[in-house]
Amino acid sequence: MVALRKLANRFIDYMASNMGLLIIPTRRMDSYLLQMRLKRIISEYRIDCVIDVGANIGQYRDFLRN
Repeated sequence: MVALRKLANRFIDYMASNMGLLIIPTRRMDSYLLQMRLKRIISEYRIDCVIDVGANIGQYRDFLRN
């Protein structure tokens, strides 16, 4: 059943992509909007280095890399 759901999701994503659409789960919408905003800022200001001084396990670094 899980394999069928994954296959259906991949097909729906493929069809949406062909129509120029992007399907984003509601739970990921906030991070997607942040990602797009940061991407635009980094591109506009030609930022090539980000220093993450957080004291955790690198979630922000991973977010920026992805």
